[in-house]
Amino acid sequence: MLELKLSTPFKNAPIFYKPETESTMIDARNLVSQGFPSGTLIVTSYQIAGRGRFPDRKWESPPGESLLCTLILRTSDLPTPLGPLSLKAALSIATLLEDEFELNPSIKWPNDVLLKERKVAGILVETKDQAVLIGMGINCLQKSFPKELRKTATSIRKVSGKKFEIQELISPLLTHLYRWIYSSRPDEEQETNTKNSGSVIPSNLWKTEIENRLYRKNESVWFQPGIPGMEEPFAGKILGISEEGLLLIQPEGSAEIREFAAGEILFLSKR
Repeated sequence: MLELKLSTPFKNAPIFYKPETESTMIDARNLVSQGFPSGTLIVTSYQIAGRGRFPDRKWESPPGESLLCTLILRTSDLPTPLGPLSLKAALSIATLLEDEFELNPSIKWPNDVLLKERKVAGILVETKDQAVLIGMGINCLQKSFPKELRKTATSIRKVSGKKFEIQELISPLLTHLYRWIYSSRPDEEQETNTKNSGSVIPSNLWKTEIENRLYRKNESVWFQPGIPGMEEPFAGKILGISEEGLLLIQPEGSAEIREFAAGEILFLSKR
């Protein structure tokens, strides 16, 4: 495991790189047990056992084409109220794509980033021994995808047409993650902003920024509550998210607004 000498807003936090690994999430669990601090990042070019939010879903990527990493955050260092880390991570990736590539991503609740309605990034959040682990996979250099993914997946390279090195994204990604994860408390950046402009980043700005990019907001969708197969999907309008990151949906033909902590917005439209 090689330590990369890259800039990071997380003080005294190392960035580790492994050319190949079973899973950066598994590596992060081991680093937590060894006492590494908040902001420690483990990056790989290829992982054998990457997985998605549901047990039957895997994250598959050819070697050297994706940014695959897991960030360690100690719960004692996290702001209160915490807010939904998967959505904050998605917002971090979205703003990275906007700033670095002038792209127009959307955030598909609860943990995906889309470009032109196709998945470019996914997030998986776990807890381990008073730490939160944020696993992220970003499709970067793929020029094509397997047949079963062609209609649902894309990459930064395919959409932007730009050539770049994956390692160039690590420091900017950490900067965006630090900003949005800690936006609900004053930090050094916010204190500097206060001195210069007399204001701080509002604690709920992350919610506004997510809703500005929320996939299918104010549109009718098919929504699958909970775990696939456990409940029937229904049609409804996405209204936004709560302060806790719950999805707000108004079912078709009802005045009730329902909140969901788990589920999936289906790509298949009602129309």
